[in-house]
Amino acid sequence: MINNKLMLEHIDYLIRIKSTGRPCNFAKKIGVSERQLYRILDCLKELGCPIVYDRYAHTYKYEVEGNFKMCFQKKHNSPNSDTIMDKKNLNNTKGGFCENNLHTDGWWQYCNLNLLRGI
Repeated sequence: MINNKLMLEHIDYLIRIKSTGRPCNFAKKIGVSERQLYRILDCLKELGCPIVYDRYAHTYKYEVEGNFKMCFQKKHNSPNSDTIMDKKNLNNTKGGFCENNLHTDGWWQYCNLNLLRGI
């Protein structure tokens, strides 16, 4: 799973600096097949990443400036950050994307596990 997180960070980096190249080159850069690349990009788009392909520059890019973040997000009703969470509270706390609150708590099971299985 750590390798997949690093891959997603690398994909984000290449997209941000507009250095992906054509899809076949992009797939080689990240070590997946072109078909897997399209699945990954589709999943990232479902998660709200505004990824588009620039036909003139032959690269993927974000329509708006930003970056992809994967992190833990504390639930609003969880204990304050100064206390250590017990097992009960930890089980009730869910993770998510820091910058994108549009997705439900089930986004991880639906999109990322399918994405990570395909890598």
